[in-house]
Amino acid sequence: MHKEAIMKWNAYCSQPSVIGQLSSEALKQQQKAATYLLTSISSLKYLARQGMPIRGHDENEGNYRQLLQLRSADVEGLSGWLSRRGNWLSHDMQDEMLQIMALDVLHKIVDRIKSNRFFSLIVDETTDESTKEQLSICIRHVDIGSTAEVFEDFIGLYESSKTDAGTITTVIKDVLLRCNLRTEDCRGQCYDGASNMSGRLNGVAARIVSENPKAAYVHCSAHSLNLAVQDSVRSVPCMRDMLDYVREIAVTVRASAKRLAAFKAIQSEHSTCDVSLKPLCPTRWTVRVAAIEAVLCNYAALQLVLADIVDENCGRDVSRKARGIQLMMEKFDFLFALHVGLELLRGLEVLSKMLQGSSLSAAEAKAAADVEVARLRRIRGDDNAFETLWAKVEDSASDLGVQEAQLPRKRRPPQRLDDGSEAHHFTTAKDLYRSIFFQCIDNSSQQICRRFEQASFVKYLQLERLLLRASSGEEYSEEYQSVCECFSGDIDPRRLANQLSMMQDVCKRNESKVSSIVGALDALGKGRELFSEILTLLQLYYVLPASSATAERSFSSLRRLKNYLRTTMTQTRLNNLMVLHVHKDMSDALDVRKIAREFVLRQPGRCQVFGTDF
Repeated sequence: MHKEAIMKWNAYCSQPSVIGQLSSEALKQQQKAATYLLTSISSLKYLARQGMPIRGHDENEGNYRQLLQLRSADVEGLSGWLSRRGNWLSHDMQDEMLQIMALDVLHKIVDRIKSNRFFSLIVDETTDESTKEQLSICIRHVDIGSTAEVFEDFIGLYESSKTDAGTITTVIKDVLLRCNLRTEDCRGQCYDGASNMSGRLNGVAARIVSENPKAAYVHCSAHSLNLAVQDSVRSVPCMRDMLDYVREIAVTVRASAKRLAAFKAIQSEHSTCDVSLKPLCPTRWTVRVAAIEAVLCNYAALQLVLADIVDENCGRDVSRKARGIQLMMEKFDFLFALHVGLELLRGLEVLSKMLQGSSLSAAEAKAAADVEVARLRRIRGDDNAFETLWAKVEDSASDLGVQEAQLPRKRRPPQRLDDGSEAHHFTTAKDLYRSIFFQCIDNSSQQICRRFEQASFVKYLQLERLLLRASSGEEYSEEYQSVCECFSGDIDPRRLANQLSMMQDVCKRNESKVSSIVGALDALGKGRELFSEILTLLQLYYVLPASSATAERSFSSLRRLKNYLRTTMTQTRLNNLMVLHVHKDMSDALDVRKIAREFVLRQPGRCQVFGTDF
């Protein structure tokens, strides 16, 4: 009996207790649940990053559930977890996970902005698919630590029931307050030319300037250039009609699959190029040249297609429109306007694409516009420019069977306007078209100069001249006084004067660009700290935005996310998805384990299911 008791005691001591066995089994279950949670979060992050729908009309047929079903082939036990009732995949759980990920991205962005101190506001508004007014807020800031790296970060979309200046200003100030950003550190504002944004007395820009006079307002350079092009082209009748007919040509041919197929068949036989027709959309500013080139390349094919449309009598409206376009394409005015538009808009379109860059500063945008104006004036002063264009148009007219250039018939003015003086009449058709060509050039250069003469550019141009003159060893006393007055409180005048006197030694050649000064300072390594005030001036120089294109690009993401199939999405979910989709690089860098830990710790009951060991 004693031996039996000893054997039982030894067996009892060698095996774990029941409580220990239960604890070990619970730990295994928590580890499995944690693996499934990490898989769910990483799958959700992937869908948000790609801008793909998550739920769908049926929860089980949505992309989220189907992606997890696909991943169950690689994650053991995931299929059984998905079939459970409490699988933590409901839309409320999805919203909470998305919110944690989006807030993590926003916290990193805000920390980066606060470390750089100065920032500028970029705000624009649009209407989404569900006819709700969405206000896009972006913040531009400059990291002057190693190189002058410019960031234009999307902060979020905010639904607004009103679009008046007071409401928008309140929303902007609320966003800055939530992000713990001081309005006093704002050094620039960039909006479109709408009256509620740019109104001189009660616009958003005026309201913010009343609180912070250093927050200079910039009318978006891309919008300004587009308005300049519209005003200059619309003031010349033949150019205005040309753009309207280019738009109608693309609409007439592309609106019908039958007509488009007929055009492609004729194009393959009678055209040497395979360029398709481009729609001339008024909201896309960089497709005008492509649309005009497509018409010029396919001129003969378009004439044949329009003739077939008229002969086939494809509906009264279509045939009548095709006949009108056909008659216009037989006129010399239309062909001449196409060539002039191509010559005029080619450089302007390059400038437009440049102005939409996120790293471009306002002063650099003004300099780029001045270069384009100089190009137009050079063409204006070159007699051979028109002669070359005229010879090209005449050759094309003879090859395409277009009417020769003719003078319009003389018209007598109304008797009530006739003062007895003889009106001017051109002696030759060439002189008439020469005046049209020069009128287009003059209008474009004048409109660009007028649109880009903004008051906010003055002090930043003074800042640019100060840096360039100091680096070249020239006199800069006037610019120094102006910069010290404009940016008082941001720089120390005495230290700035000492550092400007040393700039010539750092920049050993005549610098013509501010970016060259940045490169010269970067070459000093840690010696850059000797030029702290110069670095502050460089930061102020780059922080003023050139355009609101970043906010416009966020609308493209909005259009992809909130389409006509996803109009029931809540504003919170939309905003979280927008942040993760726009900032793809930061979404990729998210730590899934950190997100899962924060999700679990939000409620004590989740710790019993997933544990806290992530």
